[in-house]
Amino acid sequence: MSDQDMYPNIKQSFCLLFFTLILQLIFGIMIGVVSTIYKVNILIHPVATASINIIAFGLVILFAHKKNNQDWEETFQFFPFSFRILFPLIPCLVGFGIVLSEIDNILRYFMPSPEFINSFMTDMTRAGLSSVFLLLIVAPLTEEILFRGIILKGLASRYSPMKAIIIS
Repeated sequence: MSDQDMYPNIKQSFCLLFFTLILQLIFGIMIGVVSTIYKVNILIHPVATASINIIAFGLVILFAHKKNNQDWEETFQFFPFSFRILFPLIPCLVGFGIVLSEIDNILRYFMPSPEFINSFMTDMTRAGLSSVFLLLIVAPLTEEILFRGIILKGLASRYSPMKAIIIS
């Protein structure tokens, strides 16, 4: 497949994201119905959220992978890196985290989040290791595969690397 034919373009990228959201909504409603029938609120449990995320992103990634007609190794190229880069990176990440935290504080002061979001996030973080699994493994992995493995690759075949990164 030539670089010019790589899937997705900008419009198709938005369609993939919209389709991902629709799938998450559908699976969330399905779990909500089951929760209502059995009178158990499983939707707030991170395992349910992780399952919805994995299935929705997985279906979209599989669809995009089939559209590109590539081997899995071509779709998900992992490159080795030097561990020496981690040492100077750690202080940068800590500093960046502090700056982002202060920006978040300012935004929350002027635009407080609704109570149902605060309640949902509190419930999510109380679930222990399953929360860690969802927030530190499932969410970043599925998002990176879709955004960097699929969308960025398709956009990079059409635009300059900087433009493709900004769009993705």
